[in-house]
Amino acid sequence: MNSTSEHELVERCREGDEQAFRELVERYKGLVFSLVARSVSDPARAEDMAQEVFLRVHRGLPYFRGES
Repeated sequence: MNSTSEHELVERCREGDEQAFRELVERYKGLVFSLVARSVSDPARAEDMAQEVFLRVHRGLPYFRGES
């Protein structure tokens, strides 16, 4: 795995670097899917919900203050 820190990736995302966002998605898609799948029994629905999580993350990046 690339040694780029989360903070660096987020900053690159905030600057419009789509490759950095793809890397964040790749890094966390399994975790996000697993968390969603615990609450949703249908795998297709869980996948849709996981995608929605990443869409919301992408839309929220300009407002992220880095405090969480």
